[in-house]
Amino acid sequence: PDADVISFVKMAQKAAQLGQRIGNRLVNVSQNVARAAQPRLATFWSYAKVEMKPAMPSEWPAVKKGFTSIAQSAVTGRFLDYNMRQVTQKALVFVEMQENSERFFINDILNQADFRSDTFGNVILKQRNHDYTAKYIRVPDHIKPEHLYKLIHHHWQVLHPMLMLSILGRYQDQSQSYWGNRFCQALMQALQDYTVLVITDGSNHSLVNTIGRIFAKRRFQSYCKSSLLGIPIWQQLSNGQVLIGDNGIGMKSAVYNVESDSSDIDQGNSLEPYHDNFVMVDVTNDGQQDETRGNFLASMIKQLSSSWAPEYWVQQTSLESIPYLHILIGGDLRDIIQTCRLLMSHQPVAIVDGSGPAAKLFCDIFSKRKFLQEIDSIVTEDDISALIIQEFHLTDINNPLLPYCANNILSILKKSSQVYIIKSNENFEQRLYEIICQAYAYDMSGKLKLQVLYNKISHVELDKAICQLCWSTQIIDDFLKETAVTQGCKSSVHALLQSGHLTLSSAADSLLQTKLESDHVIDTLSSLIDIMSHDLSQYLTLRRLEAIYHQSLNDLKTFVGIYVHDSLVHGKDSKYQIGDGQLLHDIGYQIAHLLGHHFQNQYDDQVIDRSNSDITTFYPRWPMRDLYIWSILTGRYQFSITIWKRLDHPLAAAIVASRLLQSLSLDLHRKYPQFCQEHPRKLELIEKTNRMYQQLALQIMNEMYSNHPKHSVLDLLQQIPEWGQASAFSLIFTSKTTDDLVVDNCYYNALLWQWNGDLLKRSESKEPQMRNDNESYTDVVVSRQNYWLHRCSTPQILFTTNFILYVLFLVLYSSFLLNFNAVRSPVEIAIAIWIAAFTLDKIQQIFISTIENDDSKLKHWLSNIWNILDVTAISIFIVAFIIRNWYIEEGRIIYGLDFIFFTVRLLQIFSIWPTHGPKLPMIGKLIGDLISFLAIMLVFIIGFGVCYHAILYPTMTSALVMIQDIFIVPYYRLYGELFINDQGFIECQKHNFTTYAHYNCEAVRIVVNIVAIIYLIITVILLLNLLIAIMR
Repeated sequence: PDADVISFVKMAQKAAQLGQRIGNRLVNVSQNVARAAQPRLATFWSYAKVEMKPAMPSEWPAVKKGFTSIAQSAVTGRFLDYNMRQVTQKALVFVEMQENSERFFINDILNQADFRSDTFGNVILKQRNHDYTAKYIRVPDHIKPEHLYKLIHHHWQVLHPMLMLSILGRYQDQSQSYWGNRFCQALMQALQDYTVLVITDGSNHSLVNTIGRIFAKRRFQSYCKSSLLGIPIWQQLSNGQVLIGDNGIGMKSAVYNVESDSSDIDQGNSLEPYHDNFVMVDVTNDGQQDETRGNFLASMIKQLSSSWAPEYWVQQTSLESIPYLHILIGGDLRDIIQTCRLLMSHQPVAIVDGSGPAAKLFCDIFSKRKFLQEIDSIVTEDDISALIIQEFHLTDINNPLLPYCANNILSILKKSSQVYIIKSNENFEQRLYEIICQAYAYDMSGKLKLQVLYNKISHVELDKAICQLCWSTQIIDDFLKETAVTQGCKSSVHALLQSGHLTLSSAADSLLQTKLESDHVIDTLSSLIDIMSHDLSQYLTLRRLEAIYHQSLNDLKTFVGIYVHDSLVHGKDSKYQIGDGQLLHDIGYQIAHLLGHHFQNQYDDQVIDRSNSDITTFYPRWPMRDLYIWSILTGRYQFSITIWKRLDHPLAAAIVASRLLQSLSLDLHRKYPQFCQEHPRKLELIEKTNRMYQQLALQIMNEMYSNHPKHSVLDLLQQIPEWGQASAFSLIFTSKTTDDLVVDNCYYNALLWQWNGDLLKRSESKEPQMRNDNESYTDVVVSRQNYWLHRCSTPQILFTTNFILYVLFLVLYSSFLLNFNAVRSPVEIAIAIWIAAFTLDKIQQIFISTIENDDSKLKHWLSNIWNILDVTAISIFIVAFIIRNWYIEEGRIIYGLDFIFFTVRLLQIFSIWPTHGPKLPMIGKLIGDLISFLAIMLVFIIGFGVCYHAILYPTMTSALVMIQDIFIVPYYRLYGELFINDQGFIECQKHNFTTYAHYNCEAVRIVVNIVAIIYLIITVILLLNLLIAIMR
């Protein structure tokens, strides 16, 4: 034990020495690191003081320039040229600028007002278990209104409103909430129709909270463009210290607990949680807080109204400012003071009569003012004070607010023109609208503008009102003209045209730029097209056509947007400039692609002179057709029906529309599956319109055939120049989705006439045509001397001749095979010449195809299975014809095999017969089923064949015997060739080999026969019955 203690002590001493050495080493290392880092930290701090310091107000333009440079770099793609280090540096700079941008902007605004604020940023308003976020700022009462506009619009990004409402007052008891609910009902309807900016005192009392819940409900239901702005007095705000941050930095995310006592009607001056923004007014004079807020609100709302108007309002409405209205509901003494300050600023105030003491007081005073003037009485401050005491039931006549209220009311007695009273029996929403019209509409034109803006006028009333203005002395501005055109006021548009207020081309331009979804708009545009039907080619220049296409480039729900833009110029839409013709050329190319076959680009270089940079003077040959195609490609299907009714060849136009829509639907499914998933209704509309045009074409054909069968056939075969010299018959023939049209009697007779050559007889009889147009059928009218020559060139005669000659060729070919000679015979030479001519005919078929690209021509030609069979037969014959010189027997065998291909090709000729033709597609489908069946059967054949051969022949035999036993013997057994002896068994094959000594003949015979029985049960009974079921 003593030795163990001594050993333990020594170990402890060594551990202590080791720990001391490690500690000394760590101290030395840390000292070295500190000495090495000290100059580097000093360098970093010297840079950090400069680089990481927030920008001063004077540096804000440079910061703005930096943001602009980053945005331009992202748009132009210049950032792709940066290396990784530059990208990292610029990313860090961008993050820093993004984090500090808010304080930069706010400090810049406050510095201009000589005020440094520590109270701004974002606040989380907590109420019960819900959190709401808002932006806030504390500003001095002397801040300039234009600075507030910059803050609200540019930084907080409050959208341009069409109406601003300022809410004053509060409830004194629960019974007064009826008036607030009535106002909220009107507010809810306004929020659905247009953008509204609602301004309150921001306090969480019942009236403001009811309004806030309306906004919360609207935001929950859909995207809300309107905003709720609170303007509380900072000194009256409870628990405001939580909003105070660092000087010049503010609060990144303050947390404010909203006081919510449901038992209290007035919940004090805590912030209302449903607001978007708060502007807290820091009042310097505590004794005049309400006067200051009233003046602040009046100056701010006036500045917002005038600042928003120049860039948005005046351009569209020609009104000088955005309408605003102050509404007093209920209220106390403080609301009286604020209302008086607003009236002193000549701003309209609507007072809800009976909603509370303050509102009732104003209504009584203004009614008594008229009575007092009639008896020549003088209203004094004591009279006003007496009314206030009586209305509010004040017991303390020394209330400090009482003289302020009396003095302010006395000063606004002559402002009755700015006061509008809403009585209890009036419709709240309608009365508010009437007040706005009275305050801002100075004539009939101004009232009409407000009616349009706030959607308070029907289409009929609007049309009638603009017609009256056309013949009055009042000036009709551009807003009313544009409204009459874009809303399809047909009578108004014609009145504007007749009175000279509007030109025909400008009206058509405005209508073509709309969505053309309203029946009124379509009817108006149709009437304009009828007016300028003779001069339509002068109006619709190629430049104007390109312009109306160009406006749909960014609309991804149209053909031009999703198809042309993405497939041709993805990311290169800036190259399209109106006037160069490039957009029309690309669209024409896609139209030709969708229509296929013989259609060509209608806007190619031959139509548009590229040497001329301006295409203003170029006119399309068929403007109505171009408008028709434009309406289909841009999704204006209702308007396309209107144009279709005015086309000279409605049958061909309906078929073209069906082909365009069908091809577009297929391409969208193939190239843009994501678009199809996101816009299923768009595809349904395309398919619905496609079916509609097919039904229209079928209806026209039936009507034509029922009226005059002979003339309908001639009309169906007429070539139409505006559709690329195609006839309605050829359009139907080359379409893939016109099954209903193919079985129609009119189409069938047209096909039969062309087949039999009866069209020559009909034309020679010179019967009258269906329409009296410039087109004629002189190309098929022949003289009696040439009649038989043309008669012999009919499809029926040519087909019969071709069939007879082909049968003679097969007879000649078979006689050559059955009497084959080692030396080439004249028969073989004749067959070779015939096949050479046959090859040249196939080559000619490829080159005369209407497909533009040579590779596409070959692919299109090879898409036909019969052409592939022809290529195979010709290629085999060429091989046999060449190798016959050296390998006579091999050549003879190949000749024999090739004869099968030429004989099978005879089936194509049978396809025209009603009894044989439908069976060819059936054969093709059955062959596919047969191949899948053979693949299944091959598994059993190989399994049984290998087992059969391995058991009978344990050692390797000749390859021929092995292949025969594995493949041929099992296959023949399917047809009854069992390869058994006279006793009905398969014998063992011991005598065929001698090297394997363990061969058991009895065992082999038993196993092989059992395997054969199982194989026959599976293949003959099961698989062959499966094949029969498949064939059925």
